[in-house]
Amino acid sequence: MAAAVASGIVLGQSPAQIQFTYDAAGNLVQATRLAQPDLIISNVAVGAITAQTSGAYAIPISFQVSNVGAGEATGTWTDRGYLSANSGFDDADEALGNAATRSVPLAPGASYTVNTTFTTATTTAAGSYTLFVKADGGSGAGQYAPTGPNVVSEFVESNNVQSAAVVLPPKLPDLAISIVTVGAIGVSQMGAYSVPVTITVTNVGSLAAQPDFYTLAYLSADGTLDNADASLTGYALRNTALAAGASYTVTQTFSTTTTTWPGSYTLLVKADGRGVAIGVGTNTDSGYVAEGSETNNTQAIALTLPAKPDLRVTAASVGAIAVNQAGAYSLPVTITVTNGGGTPALPNFYTLAYLSADATLDNGDASLTGYAQRNTVLAAGASYTVTQTYTTTSSTLPGNYTLLVKADGRGPAIGVGTNTDSGYVAEGSEANNAQAIALTLPAKPDLRVTAASVGAITVSQAGAYSLPVTFTVANDGGTPALPNFYTLAYLSGDGTLDSADANLTGYALRNTALAAGASYTTTQTYTTTTATLPGNYTLLVKADGRGPAIGVGTNTDGGYVAEGSEANNAQAVALTLPAKADLALSNVSVGTVVTNANGSRSIPVTFTVTNVGGAAAQPNFYTLAYLSADGALDNADANLTGYAPRNTALAAGASDTVTQTYTTTTATVPGNYTLLVKADGRGPAIGVGTNTDTGYLIETNEVNNVVGIPVVLP
Repeated sequence: MAAAVASGIVLGQSPAQIQFTYDAAGNLVQATRLAQPDLIISNVAVGAITAQTSGAYAIPISFQVSNVGAGEATGTWTDRGYLSANSGFDDADEALGNAATRSVPLAPGASYTVNTTFTTATTTAAGSYTLFVKADGGSGAGQYAPTGPNVVSEFVESNNVQSAAVVLPPKLPDLAISIVTVGAIGVSQMGAYSVPVTITVTNVGSLAAQPDFYTLAYLSADGTLDNADASLTGYALRNTALAAGASYTVTQTFSTTTTTWPGSYTLLVKADGRGVAIGVGTNTDSGYVAEGSETNNTQAIALTLPAKPDLRVTAASVGAIAVNQAGAYSLPVTITVTNGGGTPALPNFYTLAYLSADATLDNGDASLTGYAQRNTVLAAGASYTVTQTYTTTSSTLPGNYTLLVKADGRGPAIGVGTNTDSGYVAEGSEANNAQAIALTLPAKPDLRVTAASVGAITVSQAGAYSLPVTFTVANDGGTPALPNFYTLAYLSGDGTLDSADANLTGYALRNTALAAGASYTTTQTYTTTTATLPGNYTLLVKADGRGPAIGVGTNTDGGYVAEGSEANNAQAVALTLPAKADLALSNVSVGTVVTNANGSRSIPVTFTVTNVGGAAAQPNFYTLAYLSADGALDNADANLTGYAPRNTALAAGASDTVTQTYTTTTATVPGNYTLLVKADGRGPAIGVGTNTDTGYLIETNEVNNVVGIPVVLP
């Protein structure tokens, strides 16, 4: 019969089992002592428990497993952790993940240490628990249940467990910064640095980070974030939730203040940052999002802020200086502007010029009209050359000055700022922007008339005097007199030019520049009004004259050309205007009157016309005849058909004898009449004027033109 084996534990003996062997009748045949292992747990130490992005808790732990039995522990067993909501260990407790598996035999008296991190389920809630650590622990059912003997058959199965009280913290988000890169740093016109930063923000916590929160940047001189560090302008706003384990990447440009100096700094980029940039909180507070850790929100990166732009003018040179008609100097200046700084100078900025009497730029110096605008970026180390014409005021005097040419200048020329302010571009140095050039402004033009002479004076039919004048205009100044300007003539009764003097018709136009020291000679005929009387006058010939003759200005104004002297433009010439023409009739005789077939009479008349005036009588004029019943010429008298024309001038003192036949109408009745013969007559015979008007010629005496002679019509 085969032997049956039974076993039991005998208390008080060393850890072992006794194997009893019985026969078929149940009689003890043999008792054999068997040595057994006995695993125990000791030195349990729990680290800082954290909630993971999955929602599970990580429980870092170390413990020691010892074999206090008499036999070797063999096979593969697992040392497990269990989480209990109470202080009792049972099969309902949560078996934790990340158990430690042992597959190496453990000799009696030997031990080993386990360092692992148990993990809970993702649904495990925060709170107070008992953590049970069991050597050779199970996670199944029956023998392999948490409280079952599991794999290793031990002398004592009840001493495998040790416990520790643990607290699972609340599950929270945890924002961390990674992958911070800085792009090309720029400097604004005002001097603020722009720092483009690419940032990755990751939620390494176990709970979504809820919006809104901000990623800010701070500039530190010592590498440690504190509330004295500059909170840079700009922020990256997160306005949607960031799930646990998720991340996002954003590029944000942060800006310093305009007073920030170049140099070495630490840029501190902080997720869920607050401070001056958003107007809430401080640099070092914990932000809007309550996190599992508030110490990993910031990443530091070494940063060098380059030197700011530094504009300066070099190689400035002045070309040929000119003076415009108004008297303003034009200064063509060629300029090189260089950016000697470490960053580009941003547009727009202007290069201006100032005129100084003491070589020091101040706000009392004249800001010249004109500017050279830069409307594109000027890179660090780059330069450009430009030519710009600057213009003084018309009241600027000739003489010695300093021309100060300033890059990034401001003042009246552009309507913004002052001569001495720091301009639009904040620079590393504001003291080297200007270059000084010694400058002499030449004398302005100075026009004067010389060698004026008057030719033969004539009088028009209307009675206006024509004065042909030859004169020389010289420019005695230091710069060209620019066109257009006019030489006019004025007739004065007292020899002094004033606004009451007659500005004669006619002008000599100069439509090209007259160089300094140059002159020209011309002849111009000036004409008086028809009402001008003969007599003694002063003719004043004025270079750059104005007045009624050109419809602009007055006799005595400064003209078009601003000159070094306005008092020497006119030359005076004594002038006598002769008596005007005066026609008189003499030697009037009547030939044989003939009665024509139609009843009209033809009256042949011989007469002499003499110009007893002081000037030639200009053509054309006519000698007419009128038939009067009372001997006095009036407009009722018959103007006989026929006329004696004069189509050449009749000089003063000259005479002309003419025979002319005049014809009556057919209705004229016979009888005694007075035949009135009139030099410079008008009326129906020539289709112009009346019997008694003054004719074509304005004469000194209009009453001596007529001679009457008796006539008998048969």
